[in-house]
Parts: sequence; structure tokens; C-alpha cells
Amino acid sequence: MPQEPLTPTPSIYNIPAGVGFLPALVRGVLNLVGGRIEALPTVRIYLPTRRACREAQIAFLREFEGRPALMPRLQPLGDTDEDDIAMRLAGLGESISKSDLDIPPPMPGLHRVLILAKLIGQSDLSMNADTAMRLAEELGRLMDHIHVQGLDMSDLPGLVDGAELSEHWQLTLEFLTILSQNWPEILASYNRIDTADARNRITRLLAKWYRDSQSTDITIAAGSSGSIPATADLLAAIAGLPNGHVILPGLSTHMDEKSWEVLTPSHPQYALKNLLNMMGVERKEVGIWASQESADPARLWLAEEMMRPADTLEKWADLELPRTTSLNDVRESLADMSLTVCESPEQEAQTIALALREIVEQDGKTATLVTSDRNLARRVCAVCARWGIDLDDSAGAPLPQTRVGSFLLLTAQACHEGLAPLAMLAMLKHPLANCAMDGQIFRQKIRQLEKQALRGPAPESFDSLCRDMADRDLDLADLLGAIQKAMAPFMDLVGQGKEHDFQEFLKAHIQICESLAGGADYLWRGEDGEGAALLLAELSETAQTLGPGFPGQISSREYLGIIRQFMGRKTVRPKYGVHPRLSILGRLEARLIHADLVIMAGLNEGSWPPEPENDPWMSRPMRANFGLPSPDEGIGKSAHDFVQLFCQKRVLMTRSARVDGTPTVPARWLQRLSAVLKSLTPPNKTEKESGLRIEPGPYLDWAEQLDQTGSIPIVAPRPRPSPPVAVRPREMGVTSIEKWMRDPYHIYAEKILKLRKLDPIEKDAEAAEFGNWIHAALHEFVQKYPQDLPLDASDILREIGRRHLGSQLKKPNIRDFWWPRFENIITGYLEHEREWRGRATALPKALESSGAWEVPAPAGPFRITAKADRIDQMHDGRYAIIDYKTGTIPQAGHIVRGFAPQLSLEALTVEKGGFEALIPRPVSLLSYWKLSGRKDTADIKYYGDSKRYRIEDILPNAEEGVQKLIAVFDLPQTAYISLPRAKYGIRQEYQDYAHLARVKEWSAGPQDGDGDGDE
Repeated sequence: MPQEPLTPTPSIYNIPAGVGFLPALVRGVLNLVGGRIEALPTVRIYLPTRRACREAQIAFLREFEGRPALMPRLQPLGDTDEDDIAMRLAGLGESISKSDLDIPPPMPGLHRVLILAKLIGQSDLSMNADTAMRLAEELGRLMDHIHVQGLDMSDLPGLVDGAELSEHWQLTLEFLTILSQNWPEILASYNRIDTADARNRITRLLAKWYRDSQSTDITIAAGSSGSIPATADLLAAIAGLPNGHVILPGLSTHMDEKSWEVLTPSHPQYALKNLLNMMGVERKEVGIWASQESADPARLWLAEEMMRPADTLEKWADLELPRTTSLNDVRESLADMSLTVCESPEQEAQTIALALREIVEQDGKTATLVTSDRNLARRVCAVCARWGIDLDDSAGAPLPQTRVGSFLLLTAQACHEGLAPLAMLAMLKHPLANCAMDGQIFRQKIRQLEKQALRGPAPESFDSLCRDMADRDLDLADLLGAIQKAMAPFMDLVGQGKEHDFQEFLKAHIQICESLAGGADYLWRGEDGEGAALLLAELSETAQTLGPGFPGQISSREYLGIIRQFMGRKTVRPKYGVHPRLSILGRLEARLIHADLVIMAGLNEGSWPPEPENDPWMSRPMRANFGLPSPDEGIGKSAHDFVQLFCQKRVLMTRSARVDGTPTVPARWLQRLSAVLKSLTPPNKTEKESGLRIEPGPYLDWAEQLDQTGSIPIVAPRPRPSPPVAVRPREMGVTSIEKWMRDPYHIYAEKILKLRKLDPIEKDAEAAEFGNWIHAALHEFVQKYPQDLPLDASDILREIGRRHLGSQLKKPNIRDFWWPRFENIITGYLEHEREWRGRATALPKALESSGAWEVPAPAGPFRITAKADRIDQMHDGRYAIIDYKTGTIPQAGHIVRGFAPQLSLEALTVEKGGFEALIPRPVSLLSYWKLSGRKDTADIKYYGDSKRYRIEDILPNAEEGVQKLIAVFDLPQTAYISLPRAKYGIRQEYQDYAHLARVKEWSAGPQDGDGDGDE
């Protein structure tokens, strides 16, 4: 039943939490005008935000039910129209002076940031321009806070005794003092004032006008807690009007007096208490605004207990319900709530999307998702998109995440990096890039350029890449020429090797973006294009107005940081096409919104409430001494928003137990709610048994079933390709034979399908390349000194290494990582080389020598090829096979049993006369010289000269094994199975074809028996 409004003095009312604020406001306004719709244009309503004004319009339209009517004048607080005020103030005579009306225009935000950045840079010449920009933004926020609170920057010098501050804060205070003295002069020189100062002046003038005029028009200020002093002054003025009404959001009228007296800034009622104190109004004087619905008393009581101040928490020890509320009322209230704890943000997004989808299926129902976690909001939008649902996200999308914004940043990044392959490809593969060519043809050429020129080690420069392509491929050379021409304005600035004005970089940046995108008309269209164009135009105009030197001469890296920072502040919102009954709101915007389902998401500490931001310009004691509000007031506002949403009729709360793999902590209010429910639970009963707990709801189960087919999962079979014998290889190197034994599918993909793994773009030096450098350097050294080693062998080997590395040695990863390893290798190798040549009187006979021999097989002779790093002849005339290893050495058991046959097959090639440079002789020793460079000693392994590892056993085993292997794969029915023996499989980093063989799919299911044995 509707509640009759009270008429206290002054006219201050309350719409309790849980009552639809805007619907109640609309009905109350209609009551005030006696139901006369034609009288609505005379009513002025102030609301906290523009969004609230738009929602109020919708609420009026719903109440009219299609009847034609004019709207009341809806206006956001703090966004007052200056011309409107000037007209209303004109008739006040001498009560407001002309100087009061002469308010200079506010300084644009970009303009102020650039000026402050220049001042900050002058105070610290070592500071980068983009760092100065970030500090300038923070300083601008501090100045706004000072204006909002009605403080004076000239009071900064007496803020606190310098002896009480650390050196850092003393220097900061010194800078702020200088700024407080110079900033008014700077503003005066531009005939501007700060935006917050202008808003304060206008709001206070409006408050003065209402006090002096005593307007009889119906004037309402609704939904504001008056946390800003100027706004509180305006609310007090409106409350004193003959037909003025102030409507508070969710004032707690039943809180006990002791708790009311000890409220702290982090409490949701703190701001409202301060507002009433400023007005000189007691809580009992606040009336209830007329409404057709009433709040759930059990839910209100839970909210008040949940937010009970710390000083009165002893009440929880013996918690009692109000006389008008029973345990059954609490149970019924909790039945309309759900609390879903998900494993991850991805699962949480699915859960929320399903709840929204459920609302869509119900005619006329509405739902609102409220969260400050922008990543979660984007995930929910992505999940809803699978059903064709476009959500109305009030926060919009940051410009860098849009089509045009990402293109702007990619072009700046590519220019800053000198068109390095990775950054250049990221730019050229963007949908907007086309160099005025047909889009499909352009992308085909880019893919061709990537494949032919950009994979592998990076070219020395973009110019060297152009020269190389001019000799190899004229078509690609023309493409690179077009890219070079389009990027020339910015690249010329970067190539000069000096700093430039911001304006020069910005002009060149716009020019190359338009050239690369094939024209300005194509680039700047759409909401994101319009937003980017407006931002860049404002930046250009501001930089031009400020003249050269703002914010100083900068590098391309600083320009990239500055443009990324300004773009990050710009958001893009769709103009149409979003769902009319679903929305995503921030906490402040959701305060006055009513929906059939309210979803509070991301209820973890750090998100609800957000962590108070650190102020780089003032410490907490400094802020308190200066008179700025405590950062904890932000927690109080967040708590107030939580209560407003918590008291809605149907509420779904969600949180993730882990975010990015890290355990999370539930929001403090959830923990307090749990404590209250435990206090209410009767003895010897659980919360579930008593019904005093919030159930998780069905959505998590739905999310888990969302992508389930309901059928038994199909386990992918292990691939078993069996190509015709005629296409199977008849020649193979000894290293490939080892892969053949361990993973036949590898040979199938490499030798039969002719597939090759692509090199990464801008390939860094890897262990394989490092090994090649080592082999080449040692080969040259041993070839030059086959007998006696020189005294300066270390210097000679070091010089050989430098020559082989060449320009690669200039790269940081080579210079700082691989070269120190080479230094260690020199020490360990030479120490062992001297010992080896002296002990075995061994002399190198073949270096990097190639050989081959044939094995008779059912399908015809099979040729085995080998390339030995080094073959030495020892004092007894027999040979030793030596292999340099910079990586892992095979296990001895694998060598003996034939699963690591490289050196064994090389030895057989020697004994069978496969090396033309060598006279066939017996091989008595197999040796691995491990030269990893991790330490300055070599790890040497010998096989063949001991009782356990005899060469007479190793070589026959290897020969017999390779003959059997060839014979088996000459059978048509033999398949090239993937990893038949997991124990002897190829190391994971060398499994180039594991994704083609779907190893992770078939290995997760039951095995088919091919890998059961060890042999």
C-alpha cells in the first residue's frame, strides 16, 4: 500500500534502499502536480548523472503509458548550463555582483595536462615526457579535489612542519608550493580557470540564486548524497524553497543512535550523515517519499547489520531481530537472492551471461549487471554475443581497444621500432592497412612477405630488407616501396636520431595513418574513428595553442607513451544497436537504477570495494592536515552503492575464487553478511538446515552444461598413416634415423609430406644456432691447428668466435647471454683438448666430414648418410668418433640398446669405407664432448673402451637394429605411428609435428597398445 508523504521542514525526504528510486520519484512528482501532465515542464529535477537523467526520461514515458506529454526539466548535478544560470541570475539586482557573473571559461583538460607536464619536467630534467604526463594527470586530479572541497592552494606552505616529512615529501611539497603561487598567474594568462573551480562557482551561484529568489516552481534534487560541499550547499538551498524537495537515496532511518554517532568515512551512511548535519536536520525529520511499493524490511535489516560500524559489533554476539521481522521473513528475503562462487572469471562471465539470457526470454523483464571489473564486463559481452545479444555497456570501450585506436597505436609502435618485422607485421595485418591497394591483394602480399623475408633472424634494418627484396622479388620490392613511402613522414623524424616537438610527431603520425589506410574517409569513419579524430584534433589544437616546446623535445618512445596515455582516457560508446532491456553499469550509475534482476559481479576485495588509489603528490597525513577527505570515503560510497543494489527485489551476486590463478578474498561485505547469518542460525543447526544462507542458484550448473553435448566424448585415435612403399624414403641421415625410431610420424610429416616448421618472426638466437656457431668455430680452430696447440689458443679461438658471430654479436641476447657461455666453452674445451691429444696421442683426421653406406632391404638398397663433427686417429691406428654437444647427451643405456644410434652409425660408416677421406679402420671409441658453457669445464663421455660399454656390443646392436627398422617399414602395412614408445620419445621441444599428430588429444584417452612395450 502506498505510503503517504510527510511534510517536514525543510522538505527532505528519503527513498529507502530496495524501492525503485526513479519509478518512485516519477510517481511522487506526478502527485506534486496533482496528476496534471501539462504542469510537468515547470518542474526542475536535479539528478547525479546524465545516465540517471536518461533513465528518468524512460521512467516518465513508462508512467505515461503512451500518452503525449512534455517532460520536466532534467539536469545532472555539477553539469549546470552557464547560459541558463545567467538568465536566471539576471533579475537578482545587486544580490549578485557583476564580478560573480563574470566566470572565465574552464581550461580544457588536455591543455592543463600539457602545461603541468611542462612544469613537472622543468622541476626534474631527467624525467621522461610520458612520465611527466602521468604525474600531470594525477596533479590535475589533486587540484580538482582541492577546488571541490573549497580549499585554497595558497595554504600549502603551512601544510605541515618540514621536519615531520621525509625528503621526498619535502621536495614534493616544495614543488606544490611553487605551483600554488604560479598557477593562478598561468590561468590568468590564458583567461581560464580550472574546470572544478568553474563547476563550484556555478553551483554556488545557483544555490545563492535559489536562496535569494525563493522560486515557487517545483524544484527537486534527488539521488545525491551531497559529498561535494558545493553540491551540499545547493541541496540545502533547494530544501529551503517553498516548493523545494531534496530526496535522499537509501538513508538508514532505523539505525540505532550509538551506531549513527560513531560512523566512519568507510560507512555507507557517512556522507548522508554529514549532509544532514550541514543542513541542521535530524534523521527523524526526514520524510518518506510517496511510493507504490515498500522496501523489504528483512532485507533492509540485513543490510544495516551487515554494515554495522566496528565500534558496535558487540551486538552480533547476541543478535536479535526487530519485533516486526521474523526468521521466516529473513528466509523469504534470502530466497530472492543468489550467491555464485565460480572457479575463474571465464566461468563467472558464462554464469552472468546465462542469467541475462534467462531475462531476455521473459517478456518485458529487465536486468542490470553492475561491476567495476572491465575485463569481466568484456567477457560477459563476448559470451552474450554468441546469442546475438549486444549489451549496453555504459563504460564503453577504451579507444586503444577499438579498430581505429589499435591501428593508431600499432603504427606509432612500428615507427618507434624502426619497422622491425614483428611490429611492422602487426601493423600491416590490421584490417585498416591497405596502402591504397585492394584489401585482399594487399593481405596476400603481406603473407608472402612474411613467409619469404620476415621469418627467421631479423634483418639489420628496414632499408636492408628493401635492398634484399630488390634483388630477390621485384613484386615484394614494390610492396615494401609503397610501405616505405606511406611511413616516410614519421620514419624520417625517427631516423634523424634526435628529439622533436610533439606537434611534429602528431602531424606525421596522422599523415602516415591516412596513407597506410588508403585515405582519411576510410580511416575516420564509425564511432571509434570519430572519437579518435576528435581526440587527435584536440591534441593538435592544444599543442598549437601552447606553441613549440610543450611538453618539450621528445623522442618517439615518449610520443608513443603520451599518445597511449591520452587514448586510454578516451572511451567509445555505440550510438545504437544495443539491447533495450539489458545493461552493464558502474556502481555510481546503478545507484538509482531499478531492474527486475540486479547482478553484482566481481565481489572480491580490490574490486568491491576498489583499493584506494595512492596519491603521488600527498601522503595520507598531508591530505588530512590540508583538509582533503580521507580516501576511505571512496569505500563508504562503494558500500552505499552495494546496499542500494543488495536491497533490490531479485539479486544475483557472483565472484571468482581465483583470478589469473591467484586465490581471491571475498568482498568484506560478503564476509560480514556471512557473520550476520551465522549469528542468526539457531544452535545445533547449520545455515543450510536453518535456511539462513544464500543459495548459489542454477546458473553455475547451466554454465557447466553449456558446451556439453550429452554424448560420450570421442577420444581421438592415434594417427596411423601408411603411405605406399614407393613414396617412403630410401635415404636417411643418422640423426633422422634416431627420430624414425623414436617417432615415426615425425619422419612421415618431414620426409613424405615435406612439411617444415616455420621459423618465428624476429627469431632470437637459440640453442641450435649457438651449437652451430660453436661447431663452426671449433672446426676452423682444429683445422688450423691439427697437432700442437698454440700458447695463445684462447685468444685465437675467441677471435674466431667473434668473426663467426659477426654483426650478431651486437645484439643484446648474443652479447649478454650467449657470448659469456662461449667464453666458458673456450676454457673447458682447451683444457680437455690438451689432455686428449696428450693421453691418446690422437690427431684429427676428418672434420665435418660426410659419408654414406647402403643397407640391403626388401624394397631395395637403403642409403644411410652421416656427417661426423670430428674423427681422430689414436696411437694404435684405430679411430675415435667425437661429437660436440651443446645440449643434452644421450643416456648410456640408449646408446648401447640402439635408441641413440648417431655415433654408432657414424662408426659403421667409417668401418664400411663410407668416408672417402679415411682409410677404413676399426673404431674403438665413441665420445661426446658436452660444451654447454654453463660452467668453464667440459663434460666428456666415452663409450666402447670399458667392460660395461664395449664397442664390440654397441656397433652390432646398432647395425642389426637399423636393418630391422628398414625392413619393417618396407612392409606396406607398417604405419608411421606417433610416439610408439613414450619412454623413448623425442623431447618435447623437438616435437615439431606433435600438433599435427594431435598428441594431446589421443594421449589423454586409453592407449591403443602400440606403446605398451619398451622395445
